[in-house]
Amino acid sequence: MAGLRWTYEELVQYLEQSSCRTGTLNPIIKQLLTICHGSYIFGIGGHSVVLWVSPNIAAKVSLYPEDTRLRHEQDILESLRQLECAHVVKCFFNGTDVSFLEMLANGTLHDRISIDKPRPISHWMLQLSSAAECLEALGYAHGDINPQNILLDAFDQVKLIDFDHSPKIGDALDVGYEPYVRQHREVVGGVYGVAGAVTEQFALGSVFWYMTRGSELYSELEGSDQVNRLLDGDLPVTDPSDPIDRIIGNCLNGCYMSVADLVKDISALRLDGRSGMLLRFGNEPDRKTVLSFSDLKTSHVEIMGAPTKKSRRRERAEYVESSSRKYLERVGGLELGPLGEVRDGEGQGAGGRLAREEVEGLSSVAVSMLGNYGVEDAKDCSILSMKILHALHFAHSSARSLGVSALTREQYVSRVPELDIASNPCSSVLPSDSVSQSASIPSESECSPPTAVKRSKLRATSTWHHFRQARGDEPRTAGGNLLHYCKHCRNPSWSTHISGNARYHLEKVHHVQVREDTTNARCKRQVAIENAFARTSEKQLRLTQESEVNTLRSVINVDAFREAQMLLSANRHLPLSCATWPEYQALLTAINPAVEEFLVDSSSTVASDLDRAYDTHQQSVCRWLKGARSLVHIAMDVWSSPQRKAYIAVHAQWVDEAYKPRKALLGLPNLRRSHAGAAMTPHLMKIIQRYGITQKLGYFTGDNDAKNDTCLRQLSADLSQEHGLAFDPISSRTRCAGHIINLSLQAFLFATSESALRAAIEQADNELNQTTVADALHDQLHSESAPRTHAKRRKRSDTAGWRSIGPMGKLHNIAVFIRNSTIHNDAWDDIAGKALGIDNITRWNSWFKLLDAAISQEGPLSVFVNQYHIELEDDILTHDDWQVLKMTHEFLQPFHQATMEQQMAWASIDQVLENMDILFVQLQRSVVKYAENAHMVNSIHMGWWVLSKYYEETDKNPVYATALLLHPEKRRRYLDRHWAPEWRQTAIAAAQRQWAMYKDRPISSERTVQPSREAREVASYERIRQSMSVLDEPGDEDEFDKFINAPPRHMLTANPLEWWCREEQRAEYPRLHQMALDILSVPAMSDDPERVFFCTRRTLSWDRARLSADRTEKLQCLSNWVRNDLIRKLYVAVDDEIMDIGDTNGDRDKHSILY
Repeated sequence: MAGLRWTYEELVQYLEQSSCRTGTLNPIIKQLLTICHGSYIFGIGGHSVVLWVSPNIAAKVSLYPEDTRLRHEQDILESLRQLECAHVVKCFFNGTDVSFLEMLANGTLHDRISIDKPRPISHWMLQLSSAAECLEALGYAHGDINPQNILLDAFDQVKLIDFDHSPKIGDALDVGYEPYVRQHREVVGGVYGVAGAVTEQFALGSVFWYMTRGSELYSELEGSDQVNRLLDGDLPVTDPSDPIDRIIGNCLNGCYMSVADLVKDISALRLDGRSGMLLRFGNEPDRKTVLSFSDLKTSHVEIMGAPTKKSRRRERAEYVESSSRKYLERVGGLELGPLGEVRDGEGQGAGGRLAREEVEGLSSVAVSMLGNYGVEDAKDCSILSMKILHALHFAHSSARSLGVSALTREQYVSRVPELDIASNPCSSVLPSDSVSQSASIPSESECSPPTAVKRSKLRATSTWHHFRQARGDEPRTAGGNLLHYCKHCRNPSWSTHISGNARYHLEKVHHVQVREDTTNARCKRQVAIENAFARTSEKQLRLTQESEVNTLRSVINVDAFREAQMLLSANRHLPLSCATWPEYQALLTAINPAVEEFLVDSSSTVASDLDRAYDTHQQSVCRWLKGARSLVHIAMDVWSSPQRKAYIAVHAQWVDEAYKPRKALLGLPNLRRSHAGAAMTPHLMKIIQRYGITQKLGYFTGDNDAKNDTCLRQLSADLSQEHGLAFDPISSRTRCAGHIINLSLQAFLFATSESALRAAIEQADNELNQTTVADALHDQLHSESAPRTHAKRRKRSDTAGWRSIGPMGKLHNIAVFIRNSTIHNDAWDDIAGKALGIDNITRWNSWFKLLDAAISQEGPLSVFVNQYHIELEDDILTHDDWQVLKMTHEFLQPFHQATMEQQMAWASIDQVLENMDILFVQLQRSVVKYAENAHMVNSIHMGWWVLSKYYEETDKNPVYATALLLHPEKRRRYLDRHWAPEWRQTAIAAAQRQWAMYKDRPISSERTVQPSREAREVASYERIRQSMSVLDEPGDEDEFDKFINAPPRHMLTANPLEWWCREEQRAEYPRLHQMALDILSVPAMSDDPERVFFCTRRTLSWDRARLSADRTEKLQCLSNWVRNDLIRKLYVAVDDEIMDIGDTNGDRDKHSILY
């Protein structure tokens, strides 16, 4: 596709010469030319420029900032994209003042018509009309359909462009040039009619004419003559027997009510199998040549003349015979040998031989026809003979395509259509596929002298074909020379009287290259030289393009791309098939076209990448765990998915080799057929062995479910049997503090007596059922409800059951009333504008959040209840009810705060006993404060009873008290101030037993320093100085006693674990710091598995129900490892060797490169 190759400076210079403003040029133009390597200005219009960005992408930028016409075009292209219109230019991206469009290979329709290549006319007609039909469906007309705005892609498919002047149907047209628009005598001021079906089909008909004839409507006329024909509605006569000519005539005369009707007519034509003027060369044996000579028929004017003399007849016969040979060598690329052999331009046989009789027949027929028309003038003879030879050639081609080997004179005459020669014998009668030869036929301007200005004959007919005469007030002459005005320019039109300047203007401004036929030897040499340079430039361009492609391809790290693609699916909960989405692939190819060869077309490919990445990164996690400085602690929980599958999440926590806390999901296996503790153990054992942490097992944190105790007892037996390890399932079991607090709240809210609480706990401890303590308490609450055989009665009884717990139950019923109806929810939203929420049995702090929302929206809630007072008659909140709700909200605030503190990042087990102590103080003070409220006091006792039960459970595991003692801000002083004396001694004794396992360990080798040569030389001096030192030597004093008996001090770190990881603590307490790392890295809650379940729920959406449990586990593990910074690198294999580009100095993770 030919075009400009301007720099930014050349654009500015052109605009200055054109008297256009340049001071406010759009800065995006210069920015794109700077950023996009190799880009240049490809074309320029009245208000925008086109930049070549890549072989497939062009950028259309408005000349001046915030141009509304480009924004208008972007809106239309977006609407057409939504209509899936295939025959308009594709827009990759829209931005302010810039559109990135596809670059099409075959150029404009002008470029395509100018080459000697078959034209699929009916296909083009249907594609172009379909694009106009889509615009019509949007309520718009294109308004400027002409060959310059019609592009063709590499597959010869039509693409319509340039929608910045597209008006709405019914608006006035203010742009266009003849013959693709027509004015009317009664319309002035540069308006070309009202946009609609009439104007669109006229433009389409003119384009169809150009497609079939190879020349524009009235192209033989100049300037005002052409305009006057259009103003007067003097349209050419088309052949109604020719299907395509009939459609052209209908378009020019506005016979279609809409463009959609035109599309139907063209579709019917193609379905009927008549492709009209779909021209093919006669040497294609598998296709029938379809011919139409409607363009040879003009109005008949009889030419009067005297009979010719015999000598003149002989002279004409000799001329025609020699001309026939020359013509056959040019038209269709045929060459006529001495014996009549027909060859194509490459020297290959054209499929047959012409007998000498056939050649003589051609000549004699032509001579006879010349005589019949009474041509005397030599110039008229040469013109008419060429026309006749055109017709004879097509008659011969038609016969050969039908298998006729030879034709007689009579057969030739019968196959040649009647030639009705107009009064001007120079009118165009070329067949429609011979446009490339049109330059050899003199135009009308050569035969008809001008009427206004005396001028010489126009020799450069192909050049002046793109120009017109002056109109209106435009100057007609300059220096005695007739001016010609460019048809492609807009306001003002460029003019010249020099053909060379005209061709330069066409090439540089409008990207139209014109070549004039000449027999001059010097010109032929010049053309040969130019062709040689053109071939060299083309080769250089091809090499440059290949280099660009190779460069783009070389920057793609294929393995990294494939893994990043897979991790996108894992991290963002997308289906594995997202890599095959056309939109995703279009985005990638827009960024780098070379990535197309690496795109995948099946989700199974991504699944294979997932399996390979999981296996590789699992080994990386194993290396992290192998280098752990602390024990590896496990938090676990069980969850049932909406797809009716149970999963057990096994989540690890430890301190890594660099003394940084780490977390990782080790597995999410599918728990099949049984949820009992014994069924969980094999999965847990398999994970422990897979990651090689058998010797580093620490503490197991889970909720208060009895199956966790059963699981650990079975695990202890398996470890002893298979590995000979002594694992204490009681002292290694820690309970989730969040669950303990939640159970205490459930008891406060729903328990009525201590016996009821005991029954609920005993029911939950039974592994055979799946009931929790909260479920058991709720069952007791509704135990007196109506039988479950009647839905309405059950609903009323449930509401009554909730109401039995007082104002909290009423609030619950109101929240359910709002949630269970869209009408009620809309009414609440209109009143409050904010969601109220609802309580949940298993969600921690849900009751506190419901109370918090209700109290903050007390006014709107009262208005809502009054609005639905009939439906909520038994649940209307009184003044006393509101006081109870506020009192309960105040009581629950410490419970909410304690839960939030323990689920913060890197919350440690040292917070468990401290928070329970805080809650006991809250319970004690509340009993005194609400002593007169018997119901409140009873509820407080129920919560106290549960909290005390699990507080006593901590005595079985010394890790809780030891963590308190190892806290730098608490130490022994905390126990002395807040615990009873008998509790203190028990806790300290248990902690000292823990310390005994670390007390005699050798000091870490990292603290052992090899003495230097200088130190050995002054050894005597050092020995004397050390003997005088008053510092304690390591081991002289018990580190544990030293630490807990020292006064507490403020930490400068976020948590005690980070404090113990600092180098100064490790130096001062070389053994105690190891115990501190092992204990303070134990999680306070099992909230990490809950987060895993939340992410898994997002992955297992309703449309991914078939995702297997094994693949689900791999997706969640990879996603978790990425979030926890364990696999920040990508695995890349090159030539069967693993290389590390990211870190060439370290030894860690040499199997990867930076992600």
